[in-house]
Amino acid sequence: MIKRIEITKIIDEKLIEYPIRYIDLMNKTYSINSYEKYIQEFSLIKSAFRESIKEFFDIAENQINKMESLINDCDKTDIETAKQYIVNNFDNKFGISRYNRDIRVKTLFIQSLRNENAYSINTIKQIYEELGYDNLLIYIELLKNPDLLNSYFSDSTKQNVAMHYILFKTNHHSLSKFKRNNTSSNLYNMMENNINESINEIINAKDDYINFMNSEKEDYITFKKEEKEKFDSWFSKSDEEYIDFMNNSRKNLSNLEKTYSEKLKVEEPSKFMLEKSNEYKKKTIHWAIAIVVVSIILLVLLGFILSPKIEFGKKIITVNLFSTDMPVYSSIIILSMICLIIYIIRIFIKIMMSSKHLSEEYRQKYVLTYFYLSLVNSGNIDEKLGNIILSLLFTKADTGLIKNDNSNENESLIKTLTSIGK
Repeated sequence: MIKRIEITKIIDEKLIEYPIRYIDLMNKTYSINSYEKYIQEFSLIKSAFRESIKEFFDIAENQINKMESLINDCDKTDIETAKQYIVNNFDNKFGISRYNRDIRVKTLFIQSLRNENAYSINTIKQIYEELGYDNLLIYIELLKNPDLLNSYFSDSTKQNVAMHYILFKTNHHSLSKFKRNNTSSNLYNMMENNINESINEIINAKDDYINFMNSEKEDYITFKKEEKEKFDSWFSKSDEEYIDFMNNSRKNLSNLEKTYSEKLKVEEPSKFMLEKSNEYKKKTIHWAIAIVVVSIILLVLLGFILSPKIEFGKKIITVNLFSTDMPVYSSIIILSMICLIIYIIRIFIKIMMSSKHLSEEYRQKYVLTYFYLSLVNSGNIDEKLGNIILSLLFTKADTGLIKNDNSNENESLIKTLTSIGK
């Protein structure tokens, strides 16, 4: 069986880790972080209002009873069991939310009051005796917000509270002061002076409030003017940016439409040019192979002419391509054969170079087609330059076997293209 002091230590550990914050009627917050402080605070309230304000006394007693109930209900078999019970039931016992540990109580902590006449414990008790609990709550609201005094005077249900507030502020509820100034004239003069002071205080507060509102009005007008200027500036800038954006968008859209239109014109020709380029590239390779094969055949044939006898071990094969009885010198025949070989190889080389030339030309036209489309898309091309490029794209391909005058047109086009953007 564990002792009560051990249970209170467990509660202290809980409150140290998670203090309870109580907010009273004066909106004062008091943090409770130990069992002793908890009992002390609510015991002070009980002792202060035991014979005077029943509602405050009952609330304080109820809070103490909650703590005692937690201790009494705690399983006292061992410390761990007691600790687990307190951890599981503490928040529910005191009505604490999971996300907010602030608890509002309709009472006053003793620290919320002070020695001034209007804020003292005796004044609170006297207001309760004279006006009742509901008016006491209204009086406490006025203590929190003295600026509400004017509105209290304009409300018939709160005028009596306002008058009591002024009387306590001017010390007219002080019996000792009445005894020292018990003559009617002194009492009247004192009341008149104090009431006049209170009226002046109210008037000054009203003037301060009017001045404050006028100052706020001027600040608001200035703020509104500055914000309007900022908004006008922002709107004007945004409008210009929007106009520029729309113009650029229209221009880009126009370029895209034109590019698409031009693409439709040159798409199929560009495919044809690429196919022809690849075709002539393959032909170039074929002709190169043919040159090697023909050269080997012709050289072998020439070898037969120069050396008609072929020896395979002991066996000799004689190849007589020409009769020795022919009335032609053998040197002339050999020379003629060499010229024929050179001529044939030269023709094959020309055909191969022509295929390579056509492949390169079709490749250039294919690249030029997409370069033309990029110029159209960027808008950096005029009608004259476009016509020159198109005419060049669709001119007859140069085989490379016969020299033509297309070089001048190519040089003119290159000069025109390199001048773009300068």
